[in-house]
Amino acid sequence: MILDKNGLYIDDTSSSSRFSVLNQATLDGGIAHLNAYGYAVFSDVMGLNKVEESKELLWQFLESMPAPYNRIRRNQPYT
Repeated sequence: MILDKNGLYIDDTSSSSRFSVLNQATLDGGIAHLNAYGYAVFSDVMGLNKVEESKELLWQFLESMPAPYNRIRRNQPYT
């Protein structure tokens, strides 16, 4: 566990369950998890090409934001 800037503990040691959309049983399990915990991580939603395209679109959006947020650059992690 780590402590964030607000003094709240964050569990950084466990991973979230993933639920494939390609199988009805796992999809149903994901929906049940979403209803029970308020979130779910679904896998197999997009192919690799769409993932790369989506990441590029996100970076284009972030890098084109107006001031004071216009300093975000993908090749400068400290931004």
